Amino acid sequence: MKVPTYSERLARTKTAGGGTFLTAQANPNAWGAMGKAMSDIGDTVFKIGEEKYKIQAASDVNETIPLFTAEIESIKEKHKNNGNPIQAEKLVKKEMMNVYTKYTSGRMINAGTQQPYLSSRLAKSAFGTKASQLVSSGILNWKKANNSYIIELNKTNESKIISDNDTIASDTSLEIDARLNALNANHAASFIEKGKINYYFMPKKIGKFSELAAKGTFKSKELITRQKKSLENIVTGISLNLIKSKTHSSMSITETLRTGTDEQLKTVDPILAKVFGMLDPKDKLDFIDKVRELENKLKKDNADAKKEQAAIDNAANEKLEDEIINTDFNNPQAKAAAAEKFNTLLKNGHFDKASDRVAIERFFKEDEEDEKQKDTDMGSWDELRVADRDNLLTRKMVNDIAKREKGLSVSDHKFWLNQVDKERNDAAGYVKDIIINKSFYVDKYTSDNKQTSKRLDNMRVSVAKAFGEWRKTPAGLKATHAETIAEGERIMKPYIAQIQAIYKSSFDSDVEAFKETYKKFPIFKPRNPNVQWDGKYTHKNIMMFLVESATATDAAFKTWLQRFERYGGVVGADTWNN
Repeated sequence: MKVPTYSERLARTKTAGGGTFLTAQANPNAWGAMGKAMSDIGDTVFKIGEEKYKIQAASDVNETIPLFTAEIESIKEKHKNNGNPIQAEKLVKKEMMNVYTKYTSGRMINAGTQQPYLSSRLAKSAFGTKASQLVSSGILNWKKANNSYIIELNKTNESKIISDNDTIASDTSLEIDARLNALNANHAASFIEKGKINYYFMPKKIGKFSELAAKGTFKSKELITRQKKSLENIVTGISLNLIKSKTHSSMSITETLRTGTDEQLKTVDPILAKVFGMLDPKDKLDFIDKVRELENKLKKDNADAKKEQAAIDNAANEKLEDEIINTDFNNPQAKAAAAEKFNTLLKNGHFDKASDRVAIERFFKEDEEDEKQKDTDMGSWDELRVADRDNLLTRKMVNDIAKREKGLSVSDHKFWLNQVDKERNDAAGYVKDIIINKSFYVDKYTSDNKQTSKRLDNMRVSVAKAFGEWRKTPAGLKATHAETIAEGERIMKPYIAQIQAIYKSSFDSDVEAFKETYKKFPIFKPRNPNVQWDGKYTHKNIMMFLVESATATDAAFKTWLQRFERYGGVVGADTWNN
């Protein structure tokens, strides 16, 4: 048997160590996948960081824009209707750009965090884009409004010149030459031809109306209307001055205009004759009617003046009567002074009835035995007390009860007469403080609403004046507490609608600006789950949104909150819905 021999089957390695070459290799695709995964992780981390950066920037911008918008609106409101519109336009541009620079520079610090509102370059850049748009549109919108104001201001200035010339032309106390110059300053070189403006006939020496026609300051129809109104003002002004000077009786001027010749009219007034000769037949008839209305009005005014004077006299007499009532009749000198005042009342015919005179006379008879012994009847006292309780107490009632056989003692008579005056004064105070002053809410408006505040205050003064004048009338002097309040309410009634309209107009304007600032208002969710949110722009909803959305350090919300707080308590505000 052949014994097999062992053969080495392993080859020697082809390396210096004698082993074989290693044939196993790492998969390059596996290493690439791992690298890609690591790269993706890095990209994801970077993207998350970038997104956070963008989110923070967007948050900064959203927080800052309302503040910026509020300042822009404040600048627009500040310079609205400026008396110098050219200067105002420069100031608006300058102040808006200053605000823009202040915000984009990052100098605006959040009072709560003590950090800038715009905390990064991205935030500043994003804000700058939006803010520049707001500034551009703000300046453009303001310029449009200002240009309209400039046009209206120019019209106002030109109208003032025309009005001044009309006044001089109609002033019958001035020299004829001065009046004629004023007339020609407006109406030289007539430019009206058959109801149309003749733009092709413009002589060198033209009046104000022809000048305005050439410039196109007013539209043709408006200019013709204004010229006719100017002529009317001169005719009626001359007529009024002649009647006031008592050189001509009422209605005599109308008759001369209607039936008189040119020469007769010149004797009345040469300027009146010249102006009247400038009119066509139809306008002449219209102007005669205007003068007749004026003459009738003067008659009425004279009658009203007499009534007013009577009211003044009556008020003075009432004052004397009050002084007599409150005289210390134990003082001989005071009693003598009261007697003089009583004689003055008799001369003035103050007492309409003998009973009123007798009621005052009894104060001078207190030394007589029957007056000393007369005591107040409790039934009479109770009757007056009930009337006082019901605010129906009058001076006549007191005097009538005092004269009864069982009436009032002298001292009690004085007491109840003074009580009448007290009731009247209490009622007047209530009317002034509650019915008039409180209704206007003037204090609700800040310095940003000077024009509206002035308008409201002027209305308030007018109402207070009307009420004060009524109190001086015979009816006002004799009115009860209830009648005084009723009259105050009557005088105030026409103004209530005007007040509400003013506030409603202001409210609508504020809401329009509010809508632009807070786009998320319609989808707001109140904290109270029981509140049904309808997204309507009512005063109640806006206040709820601002109160619940504001923070202690949020200046923008605070500004808007103050803005809408003004309408709290205004009658009818709860029904407004913009």
